[in-house]
Amino acid sequence: MRKSAIALGIAVSFTLFSCGGPKKTVLLEGGNAYDLLQQYISKTHAKPGDLRVEIWDGKNLKAYTIPWQSVLTGADYMTLWKERLDKVNAIYKPGLDKEAKANGWDVYVSPAITLKKEANKKPGTCNDKAGSDINLGLQLVTTGDLKGASNQFKKAIQDDKSCPLAYLDLASAYIERKDYDNAIDAAKEGLKNAGENKDLEYALACAYSDDNKLDYALDALKQALKDGFNDPNKLANDPDLQNLRTGKKESFCELLNKYKIAIKYCLI
Repeated sequence: MRKSAIALGIAVSFTLFSCGGPKKTVLLEGGNAYDLLQQYISKTHAKPGDLRVEIWDGKNLKAYTIPWQSVLTGADYMTLWKERLDKVNAIYKPGLDKEAKANGWDVYVSPAITLKKEANKKPGTCNDKAGSDINLGLQLVTTGDLKGASNQFKKAIQDDKSCPLAYLDLASAYIERKDYDNAIDAAKEGLKNAGENKDLEYALACAYSDDNKLDYALDALKQALKDGFNDPNKLANDPDLQNLRTGKKESFCELLNKYKIAIKYCLI
């Protein structure tokens, strides 16, 4: 973070000598610094005496700690933190949280800021935390760690319950693991929380097809096509649709014909 401070302005530190040094750094953003620190400690159960607090004041990053000598006066840590932070405004700076996390810091943003960002989020998109979780999950997929990837996609859902991509990737990971019941549940939960989504509906059709629930698979595919899914290559070659293609060929081909999707399989 200090090395990248050129882009942020010159970083000014008010860090005082602390015996042994603080063990954890937290960036506070979006309100009164002391109030935010109280909320952070309540949420994480961090020890007040082990913290280093970073604040963006609009121009610079400023760091605060409690020097061990101050405790010798008999004052508790929270009283000392109140003296230092009660009149400090922790300004929210978009993008600063990513740099802080890259540096290994914790980040605590005012719930009011988080709610405002959620309110302004476009439908069908994911917030930054969910996006980071998804990217890590996809990296695990490339290494073959589907269980670890599934856990990351679940974390993305926790971070943003309206993120359709998190549900889609979770359902896809379950399909790869041949865990079709959980794949179906993930896709259905996504449609409930994130709204209609052609890719989620297609994933649901695939999970049902793999599980040999062909009537359900056909219904899900109907909804996907109705909502705009149109990928002839997947419809013709996706192995997860194989059971549906062969088991319900007439209905499958009639459905594609209705939406003017031509594949060689249906012409034979």
